[in-house]
This record gives sequence, structure tokens and C-alpha cells, in this order.
Amino acid sequence: MKALADCRILVVEDEMLIAMDVERMLLEQGCTVVGPTSTVARALKAIDAGAIDAAVLDVNLGREKIYPVAELLAERATPFVLVTGHSRESLPETLSDRPVISKPYQREELIRALLRALAQ
Repeated sequence: MKALADCRILVVEDEMLIAMDVERMLLEQGCTVVGPTSTVARALKAIDAGAIDAAVLDVNLGREKIYPVAELLAERATPFVLVTGHSRESLPETLSDRPVISKPYQREELIRALLRALAQ
């Protein structure tokens, strides 16, 4: 299992306070945070700009869904965790095997989910 220290983690979250909180949680674990970004377009650019070890993806970004970002990460075999305020059943079947955490969540949940994603 890969530890989080020294991992480059992309954070995609449209709520600024949550994004800042996730960034803080990851920095405390020794991660390098890419972003946070708040749109699909910016997230796709961040992925193309450099190596990413894993990602934390908010499913609902205002009026858009994170699915194009998740698809690109899956194609590149980059692990990711989906974060949502809705049920797992609301996700497309293609994402049913990915780690999902529900909002609101605690630091420990996020860390466990990222470690699980990296181990897959």
C-alpha cells in the first residue's frame, strides 16, 4: 500500500471552504496538492499539466458533473475518490467500483478512501 506522503493529489471541489479544508488535510499528510480546481475544464488541464498520483473528485461541480475527469483518470489508471452528497446509487455504473465518501466527511474517512484507492 502506498503511503500518502509525497503523493501529488488533485483536488476538484467547487465549494471554496471545503476545498481549503481538503487541501489542509492532505498537506498535513505530506501530500502535494494540485489545485484545488473547481471546474471540469480546469481539472482536465491540471491532469494534462503533470503527473498526478491520485485525485479527490467532488461529483457535482455547480451545473456540471465530474464524469469526464473521472473517465480520463480511469483511462490513465490514476486512482481517485469520489465525494458526493448523494447516494452511491446515483453514480453511473462505470464508477460503481470506485471509492466513494459522503459529504460531510471526516479527515480519517478521506485518508482511508485515498489509501484504498491507491492500493487498488
